Amino acid sequence: MKKLKLVFIFLISFFCLFLGFFIALLYSVFNHEIYNYPENSYGVVDFMGYNLEKKRSHSINMTGQWEFYYNRWIITDQDDGDMDAYIQIPGKWTGLSVDGKALGKKGYASYKTTLIHLSEGTRLCPTYQSGGGDSAYRVYYNGVLAGCVGVASKNFKENKNGYKMDFDMFYEVPATGIVEVVIEVGMNMHGGITQMPGVITDGYSGYYQTFVSFFPSFVLGLIFFSALIGFSIFNSYRNLQDRFSIFNILILLLIHYLFSIDMMNLLRNLNIKTNFYVFQSLSFISYILILRQLAVYVYQIKEVEHLKLYHKIYSFIGIPIFILDLFLIGTNYTWISWILLFIATLPYYVGMGKSVIHQRKQSPYFFILFSVILDMGIVEMMDISEMILYSSYGYEAIFCTILMVNVFLLYFSRIKDLNKGEVEHILFKQEILREQIKPHFIFNSLNAIKNLYHKDVNVADEALIRFSKHLRTNVDALDKDMIPFEDELVNIINFVELENVRLDKKFTLLLDIQFQDFFVPVLSLQPLVENAIKYSRVNEKEEGYIQVRSYKEEQWIYILVSDNGVGFDVAQISSHSKGISNFKERFKLMLEAEVDIKSIRLKGTTITIKFKETNQ
Repeated sequence: MKKLKLVFIFLISFFCLFLGFFIALLYSVFNHEIYNYPENSYGVVDFMGYNLEKKRSHSINMTGQWEFYYNRWIITDQDDGDMDAYIQIPGKWTGLSVDGKALGKKGYASYKTTLIHLSEGTRLCPTYQSGGGDSAYRVYYNGVLAGCVGVASKNFKENKNGYKMDFDMFYEVPATGIVEVVIEVGMNMHGGITQMPGVITDGYSGYYQTFVSFFPSFVLGLIFFSALIGFSIFNSYRNLQDRFSIFNILILLLIHYLFSIDMMNLLRNLNIKTNFYVFQSLSFISYILILRQLAVYVYQIKEVEHLKLYHKIYSFIGIPIFILDLFLIGTNYTWISWILLFIATLPYYVGMGKSVIHQRKQSPYFFILFSVILDMGIVEMMDISEMILYSSYGYEAIFCTILMVNVFLLYFSRIKDLNKGEVEHILFKQEILREQIKPHFIFNSLNAIKNLYHKDVNVADEALIRFSKHLRTNVDALDKDMIPFEDELVNIINFVELENVRLDKKFTLLLDIQFQDFFVPVLSLQPLVENAIKYSRVNEKEEGYIQVRSYKEEQWIYILVSDNGVGFDVAQISSHSKGISNFKERFKLMLEAEVDIKSIRLKGTTITIKFKETNQ
């Protein structure tokens, strides 16, 4: 049953990891088959047998091989010369060989393709289905200006980028059924057309544009509302120690979506000026921060603690990757920075997989969450690097919505654990009172004190005072959660003195206190002394002792309780001892402490408690 559950978790995770990637790839490779329109091959699109009047629900993209003219405007300048090369659209001319020379990013150009076998009288208009680099260009049908975006110029400073297609009228297909489409692109620094040119008829319904305009704004409102709820939870549950990390993930998701392609498209539809490369840079850095914050949180809750060294490296690795991405923006190699980021994140992802196999409590949740985030990044990388035809409009909205839901599930899960922990803590305190105030301990202590009065009244009086203080500390335990460490030491000293009064063979309490400015759960260390007597039988050894040591190392506080008793089998005792179990759970619940118990036969036992200095 457990193996079946593991298989199911891994299947869901890999489904989330590759779903967006496969959908984007499917639409890119088989877009002509899916939408049933002709391909652009060697500068010709043949519409034989194709009725545009029946394809009004979406625009017809003209991806494929276009004729390319570098630093030439063939309509404006009446350039009748031969083309320089064929170029694949969408795609950049950067790296394309013209006259034996590889082109750079800077320049202007013309693109030409010819539509044939169109129905006479069909009314056409140019459109761009997807976003991309900022551009200024003009579109001509048979030499007639059909539409433009911005103001195209051969002078970079005079070039004014636009964000929406402007046109005055639809162009009617002549009797020849041939339309020569020319796109003249103004001077730019990103290597040409990064969008997908298309054509629509006058009956175009525009469902897609309605979707990409409405859905991102709806998701933006949803995420803002979610952020407000998250802020409310952040302020309400101040005793939720990891609330800050969860809230950080929520805010970073909001920032990432604000600079997504969805938001850029929404702003452009509202005629608000945007810069594609600024959005791309901020989207990338916010994505790095999301991965890092999630990795930090997963490490903090000790789901992948075996990656301690890598975690320290990962904390700084995003800076050089982001700097590299800035240098690659606008080139054909933007995918390199993304691949390096994915490689850097891979150990964490594999680590989460191992934690799932080892059945760590929250690992399945984070394993799937990491998969969704990585899938979002893969699709975004494919879009920016022109590996897919369609822009990732809507993908970011869907991914961010899924991630936002997951963050809230995490929030509510932690709140549930917190409430459960508070109930358990009350039960712990009741259990402690029952454990600590034992009738046989009271009877034995009083009987030993009575016998002392027959020997030495002063010693008996001192023992009675210690007994009274110890009993008062136990009774007051119900009204306190945490007490100063020095107060707990006083209680241990009183307990040891009372035990030595009644035991035939006495033992010594050694104190090595180098740091004591901190708090511990009330009555939390006394059970360790009891276990040293009960299991390690320290009082049966010659010169038996129990040592309590405390010190601070960087931000960590250490408490060590050791003895030179006979030792015991840790596994056997831990599985049967309710006291040890309660002791470990209390420290984990109240201080998030790590407890390590080591015992060696005939040599003794050492119990180490380690926790961060956060309770002062």
